[in-house]
Amino acid sequence: MKYNAVFFDLDGTLLDTLGDLTAAVNHVLTTLGYPTRTKEEVRSFIGDGFALLIQRSCPAGTDAGDTDKAYTLFAEYYSNHLMDTTVPYEGIPELIHRLSAEGYPLAVVSNKRDDAVKFLVSSFFGEKIPVALGERGGNTRKPSPTLCIEAAEKLNVHCGNTLYVGDSPSDIKTAFNAGMVPVAVTWGFRSREALVSAGAALVADTPEELYRIIKKG
Repeated sequence: MKYNAVFFDLDGTLLDTLGDLTAAVNHVLTTLGYPTRTKEEVRSFIGDGFALLIQRSCPAGTDAGDTDKAYTLFAEYYSNHLMDTTVPYEGIPELIHRLSAEGYPLAVVSNKRDDAVKFLVSSFFGEKIPVALGERGGNTRKPSPTLCIEAAEKLNVHCGNTLYVGDSPSDIKTAFNAGMVPVAVTWGFRSREALVSAGAALVADTPEELYRIIKKG
């Protein structure tokens, strides 16, 4: 099969956002007088949107009202600290440049808030990735295929010939739900074992290996 387009998850796939997300989570927890979280704890909480990230980060038994307050504080703080330490993973800028130059339609579909997704993708990749979509409420959070299908329509590509690249079991499920071909990457927030267990038949350990998978078709 020849792949005609490549879609990517953002956090843990294109960008290492763990430092900024951990700092934002711990800012909120400290403000509310809760115990802080380690990077590894936050890593395990990422992947299903900001609301669940905060719910998982707050102490067990935190009531809904306090969780809502924590989410509001998080969203406000993180929107002003998106790029304190966030950077593309090594080899990713070169990969995106290469794919764009070769004419592949590229998109990002993430569970991060839509405004943050658009800002980060524009800041780091510019016009090389013309479509960037994030959670907007409703049925837009992965593993729903809604945003992948929307991105495919925007780029006028067929889902069946499109790769969806991500670092979590949720990304693998999203690809299957959208009728896309999943590719897992191991440099992000989940283990190879978790990705394979989720059904990933194609797994890349480096951006160069990912490029070879894309070109092999």
